[in-house]
Amino acid sequence: MIQVIRWRNRFWTGWFIFLFTVWGLPLSATAQQALSLKQAIARALERNEDVLMAKTDYEAARAKVREAVADALPNISADALYIRNIQRPVFFFPNPLTGEQTAFRVGNINVFSATINLQQPLYQAGKIGRALKVARLFRQFSEEGFRATRDNIILATIDAYFQVLLAKKLVDVNRQTYEQALEHLRNARLLYQQGQVSEFDTLRAFVETVNLQPLVLSAENRYQIALNNLTDIIDFPQDQAFLLTDSLHYQPEPLPTLEEAVAIAMQRRPELNQFALEAEMRKQNIGIVRANILPKLYLNSSWQTQAQSDRFDPGPQGFKNSLSASIQLSLPIFDGMRTYAQIDQARAEYRKAVYNLEKLKEQIRLQIKSLLFSLREAEKSIEAQQQNMVQARRAVELANLRYREGQSTYLDLGDARVALNQAQSNFYQFVYEHHVLKAQLFRAMGILSQKFDLSQSSGIN
Repeated sequence: MIQVIRWRNRFWTGWFIFLFTVWGLPLSATAQQALSLKQAIARALERNEDVLMAKTDYEAARAKVREAVADALPNISADALYIRNIQRPVFFFPNPLTGEQTAFRVGNINVFSATINLQQPLYQAGKIGRALKVARLFRQFSEEGFRATRDNIILATIDAYFQVLLAKKLVDVNRQTYEQALEHLRNARLLYQQGQVSEFDTLRAFVETVNLQPLVLSAENRYQIALNNLTDIIDFPQDQAFLLTDSLHYQPEPLPTLEEAVAIAMQRRPELNQFALEAEMRKQNIGIVRANILPKLYLNSSWQTQAQSDRFDPGPQGFKNSLSASIQLSLPIFDGMRTYAQIDQARAEYRKAVYNLEKLKEQIRLQIKSLLFSLREAEKSIEAQQQNMVQARRAVELANLRYREGQSTYLDLGDARVALNQAQSNFYQFVYEHHVLKAQLFRAMGILSQKFDLSQSSGIN
C-alpha cells in the first residue's frame, strides 16, 4: 500500500511540473513588443473610438460658429427666368366714350429676365450677437467635452495597465507558493523514507500541492483577461504580444490638501467648465428668445435685367436694367403669447443650469475628499504590508528550519506559507489601488493629462 502511494505521488508531481512548464512557454517564447504606460496612453488616445467621436463633435461646434457668423452677413441670391407666352397676356381698358372694356394683347412671345437680390440685417435686437456668442461658447463646451473624454480614456488605460501588472504579480506569487509546496513535497518524501516524518505529513504535502494548482490556473486566467482588456482599450493587435515595461512599485509622494485640490479642480476640471459654459449659454438664450418680440430692420436691394422678343434673341432693344433699394421694418404685434412662454422656459433652464453647476461643485469637493482619504488609507496599508511581508518571509524560513529539525508540524509550515502568500497578494493589491486612486485624484482635479505631459497635445486644432 505504501509503495502504491509513493508511485502515485511521484506521478502527480511529475505531471504538475510538466503542466506548468508547458503553460509558461507561450509567455516567454513569444516575441513581445515593449510597451510603457505612456505609450499605452498615447496609443489609446490615437485609436480609441470615443476620442475620435469627441473630436468630431468639436469640429461640428466649430462649424456652428461659422453658421452664426453667416447670420450677420448679407444674404445674396440670383434668379434667372424665361417665359414662353403661348398666348400673350391681355389687359382690359375701359373706353372713355362708351364705357365698354377693350382688350389689348401686350408683350412678346419670349421673355428673358435675371435678378440679383440682397438682404442685409441692420438691427435684430441683439439676436445675432448673442447667437454668435452662444456658438463660440458651444465650441468651448465641445472642447471641454473632448478633454473630459480624453481624461476618461487616460484613466481607463492606467487602470487596465496596472490591472495587468497586478495580475502578473499574483501569478508570480501563486506560482512561487506552488513551487515551494512542490519542493516541500520532495523533502517530505525524503524525510519519510528516512523515518523522520509520518506518512500523514507526506499526504498532507501532496494534498496542499494539488489544491494550489487551481489557484495558479485561476491567476493565469485573470492575467489573460486583464491583457485582453488592455488590448481592447489601446486597440492592440490580438495576435501580437507585448511586454509592459513599467512596474507595480510603490513611490510615495506628497498629496495636496483638500483646499488646494479643490481650488485646482475649480479651474481645470473639464466637466465643471462645461456646466459653467452651459449656464452662460442658457443666459444668452433668454435674450435670443426675447428678440422675437422686438422690432427688426433690414436693408433690401434688387437688381434686374430683362428683355422681350418674338425670337430667341433680345432683339434690337437688348436687355434693360433696373435697380431698387428699400428699408424694411418688421414689428411683431401678437403671437398668442407664445414668445413670452418661451422666455419663461429659457429663464427656467438658466436657473436649472446654475443649480446643476453648484451641485457639481459640491460633488467634486466630496469626490476629492473621499479620494484623498482613500489614498492616505492605501499608503498606511502599503507600509503595514511591507513590514508584514518581511515578518511573513522570516516566519516561513523559521517554519522550514523547525520542520526539518522535527520541532514543528507540517500544518505550521503550511500556515506560514499561506500567511506569506496573503501578505504578498495584499501588498500588490494595495499598490495597484494606490496607483489607480492617484490617477483618479488627478482626474478629479482636471490635471491628469498634465501629469503625463499630454496637455500640449490636445489632438484638436
